[in-house]
Amino acid sequence: MFVKLDKVFIGGTGSYLSIFQRKNLATYHPQIIIGNLEEIVTLIELNVSEDNDPTERDKLGKRFPFICVINPPRHGKTLLLDRLFMNRDDICVVEMTYNSNTNLTSEEVHGKSSEIALYYFWLRFIHSVIPYALPLLDVSTKVGSFNSSTKYNLSWAKSTSKDVFLMNPFENVDGTSKSLLIAVDEFSNLTDVAQLWDRQEKDLLIGSLRNEHRSEPFVRFVFTGFNRGMNNLLQISGAAVKVLSLSLCEFSSARPLLHKIKEQYEKEEYFNLKKSHFPLFMYEVVKSTPGLVGFWAERLFGEKIKDLSIDEFASISWVSRITNADNLQNNWEW
Repeated sequence: MFVKLDKVFIGGTGSYLSIFQRKNLATYHPQIIIGNLEEIVTLIELNVSEDNDPTERDKLGKRFPFICVINPPRHGKTLLLDRLFMNRDDICVVEMTYNSNTNLTSEEVHGKSSEIALYYFWLRFIHSVIPYALPLLDVSTKVGSFNSSTKYNLSWAKSTSKDVFLMNPFENVDGTSKSLLIAVDEFSNLTDVAQLWDRQEKDLLIGSLRNEHRSEPFVRFVFTGFNRGMNNLLQISGAAVKVLSLSLCEFSSARPLLHKIKEQYEKEEYFNLKKSHFPLFMYEVVKSTPGLVGFWAERLFGEKIKDLSIDEFASISWVSRITNADNLQNNWEW
């Protein structure tokens, strides 16, 4: 995760200087976008935003409090969240994740309580609002550990962000509330655990999130995940859900990207480097770009590609073969 300084906001109360740094979750933002990522971004923005023409907004159907984007790894789900309302200062986008340095805690993995799950859900929200890096458990220490007598919801998260961390990016200068999009990456990590809960606890978790749904200014949720269990949990609890997927494009449309990789790889300064110095540019492009050269390589060469370190990635034998001119020219189809 890296932090990009997005905008300086002065809270409407006048007593808080809220320097809100939207935390982008993807490690790389490629210039070449293939597949249907931009189409899905547009559909989500049209659906949740209040200021769009209704005929355009309704391309996605009725308004949904929950939108789920379900795909396997390396389909660009994280990059999708980063691109939502990326040029709208009037909409507060909080990106949070159940991966990386905010993996599930032992209390979430072994617990069967919606209250504990909600505590850590909104703790992640606060973790993404504060402008400096803190481990999730350190945020917990500062705001106080779980208390069964406390109701953990958006109101609690906002007030805690303001009172403990002096962060209030949720208001305009005149004190009115901004529209808020809560973008939750890899939410299926939590819902997989929640499948083991009893029905009442499942309903309490989803019901609490659904109660945060607002209009004008809006509060909406976008979740990403690996499986339909996330969608099933939401629907079982009676929530209205729209499911979207990022599609693998035909790899012929990846031709510009692969040629760009080949051109970089053939530059003299890269050609003489050891594999352990495999260029960061290519590693990030292959790992993070929808259209999925990584999947193409897996199917073409029969080798499993994982999100490894750069050195480990460089040692995989397909790295040199994928840049071979014959492969680039002849192996566009599986």
